Amino acid sequence: TSNPPFSGIDQMMTYNLILKGIEKMDFPRKITRRPEDLIRRLCRQNPTERLGNLKNGINDIKKHRWLNGFNWEGLKARSLPSPLQRELNGPIDHSYFDKYPPEKGMPPDELSGWDKDF
Repeated sequence: TSNPPFSGIDQMMTYNLILKGIEKMDFPRKITRRPEDLIRRLCRQNPTERLGNLKNGINDIKKHRWLNGFNWEGLKARSLPSPLQRELNGPIDHSYFDKYPPEKGMPPDELSGWDKDF
């Protein structure tokens, strides 16, 4: 979706959203019901309730409705074509990376003392 799953207007709001967990999160409208169900079941707060960590293990994930018809043998054999087909203008094309303004000034000195044990 091009956005982190938990994000608020400040760090405290983001922290509180994380604590509430995936069950309280509103998904963007472009994520339909089946992938939302898969994500919610994979990301349960309690690991013993997560899809893939239940009695049938990974088979529960493989049999999820959203993955119906997926070529698991092709994945295992590494013969599946990539679903992302990007047009590149050569080996150093970085047009798909985010752009950030250059940082100004010098970074602060390292004062934590972590390197004194070496």
